[in-house]
Amino acid sequence: FFYCKNFYFPIKKNKTSKISIIENFLLKKNSIFDTSVSKKNLPTIWSMEKRYRWLYEKKKYLGWGDLEISSNNLKIKYRGLGKTDEDAAGIRTNNFIPKNLFIYYFEIKVLDQGKNGFIGIGLSEENTNLDRLPGWEKNSIGYHGDDGFSFRDSGTGLPYGPCYGKADTIGVCLNFVEKTVFFTKNGLSLKNAFLNLLTIQSKNRIPFVGLRTRDESIEANFGNKVFEFDLHS
Repeated sequence: FFYCKNFYFPIKKNKTSKISIIENFLLKKNSIFDTSVSKKNLPTIWSMEKRYRWLYEKKKYLGWGDLEISSNNLKIKYRGLGKTDEDAAGIRTNNFIPKNLFIYYFEIKVLDQGKNGFIGIGLSEENTNLDRLPGWEKNSIGYHGDDGFSFRDSGTGLPYGPCYGKADTIGVCLNFVEKTVFFTKNGLSLKNAFLNLLTIQSKNRIPFVGLRTRDESIEANFGNKVFEFDLHS
């Protein structure tokens, strides 16, 4: 079903080392800048509580059953109508990304691409609407699986990378020093997707994922297990 124009993708190199959790990597890297990070301050799970609060405040009561969440709050499955873009359902994490980091990274694995594979992964601010995919709304960015496009504050995207679907692992890397974001696919780094991302006016960023068609399902890795992408590379 998925079709993308020819996209050069490098051969995956053998990893020379692995890390078990992102907290250890962040503690090591950020010590260079005399910064520190605590696990309790990092994003660790998807927050259905935040989604319910947003739905209540926006009086979008029909969206209460659009997403199904696992007991560990890491797996999300789409249960909505999935007929139009307005049926999209997004969810954010429990915590913001601390600003005193060198980098921040997380991954999702696509468990099921559902009917159309309209899956988006990215970052947003707290005020971003949750009935749109990442990047479609102001103060959000995203990389979408159905077309490989990147989106920033607009419903009009730009060609970025390969499409992705079932069994693919997609990562997001936010570099606070260079003020850039790049994505990864199955352990391989893609080019920078967004430049000059962080400004003085920028508010806190938070991991954000969106699903749009029936039975789409993802599982997040916020550092609770080894990443596909080698953060030392």
